[in-house]
Amino acid sequence: MKAKKLTAQEFARAVQIGLGRALLHVKEFGDDGIELIILDAFLINYVYDMQIEGERNYWLMQLVTLTGRVKFYANALLAKLQKKKKYRRYDVVQQIYLSRAFFELGFREFLPVMFTKFRQLPAEGSGSVICGAELVQAGGLAGLEFVAQVLGASKTPDDYARFYILEDAQELFGEELVDVRMKVLSLKDDNIRLFLDASTRFRTWCDKPCLPPYDFTLVELLANIDKDKTRFGTRNFSRFGRKATDDEILTVFNLLLKTRDRRVQLALIAVFTDRAMPLFDARLLELVDSTNREIRGEAAGAFSRFKNAVVRRKALSLLRQGNEEMVPVALELLAHNYKPADASKILAILKSMASIEHIHLAGMKLRTIAENTDGDELAECYLWLYLNGPDSFCRESFLEQLIVRKKCPPQILYESQWDARDETQLLARHQANARHIGASMKSVRSALR
Repeated sequence: MKAKKLTAQEFARAVQIGLGRALLHVKEFGDDGIELIILDAFLINYVYDMQIEGERNYWLMQLVTLTGRVKFYANALLAKLQKKKKYRRYDVVQQIYLSRAFFELGFREFLPVMFTKFRQLPAEGSGSVICGAELVQAGGLAGLEFVAQVLGASKTPDDYARFYILEDAQELFGEELVDVRMKVLSLKDDNIRLFLDASTRFRTWCDKPCLPPYDFTLVELLANIDKDKTRFGTRNFSRFGRKATDDEILTVFNLLLKTRDRRVQLALIAVFTDRAMPLFDARLLELVDSTNREIRGEAAGAFSRFKNAVVRRKALSLLRQGNEEMVPVALELLAHNYKPADASKILAILKSMASIEHIHLAGMKLRTIAENTDGDELAECYLWLYLNGPDSFCRESFLEQLIVRKKCPPQILYESQWDARDETQLLARHQANARHIGASMKSVRSALR
């Protein structure tokens, strides 16, 4: 199958969300006129959710390799990174990843860039962990010394980051060599000593036996709703809901009916995160209109379990409002109240939405609806979200829905084999192979007749 030639705007969009058509375009038509778009994708991390989707550096390096101009892009990226310009945290994370990739290809000038960029990262959080490990792997023991100095000097120590990086170095170079070298350096460098102290603290913490979470009683939870938001947060109410007796659940339900205090509403509605409400009461359905986003979300989740005409009317009413912030709420209420005639309305609303966040949330709620319906009338919605949704994790799910319903266009199945998400590639290739085998068997049967 031939790749579709993209306009510059189409290519930019495909690169930003990681569609396989971007790689296919470069493979078939080259990179003439889109060089700056590719370079921009190196500098700016367009991954919507790094924690769920992961990094995209291997896919971007595959894109560069297909251009046949690796040296050109290496030099162009190096020139950009050597300039003093401020980037967001995850932009810097991606830049360090890509610098390591070019370094491994023989572009040694990228090593000092990695060191410079690492100083721009906050010392706490996942960025320092994964990038610190990258520097150790690329720079060896000198890289470990540099990372230890930077992180040890931080006033916001992240013990886990220091432990992880030290352990990674021990696996790479040998525990004895690393321990002796770092101990000697720590005698002269306070920052390295602080780095080692933090690593030791984390190891000691890990060795402590884990205590099971304390199950608060309803009296304790209610008495402390406003006192300690960390200890008595909504998670504790959710956990309470899973274990509560029927009488306790009924008590919470009645309290929820009476209160108008937002903090109390949020706490009590969280009890029904994983536990069905004992009764349906339309008065509580008003909570989905709350201006408090958390209350709105918890209420929508609680009422999504009901297959009920009142809940369905509420969902359709929210869809008609034209407020795209309420679209995900409406779709969640349709989880067990969806009807095939809703599909065309949902598609029209999706196409009118401007907020990437709301499109993403709407897509997640549609995934739930998909689990509860066998019809194929939502296929156009899944296709639209495949092409326009911001994250590759959900895109895999939309592709799967198209495949299951036998509504996946051949071009989409073809390009998905080059998607930025590995799991999507595997899904598409498995299906493509199945179709090929099926077509071959059909030809054999025809020949035997």
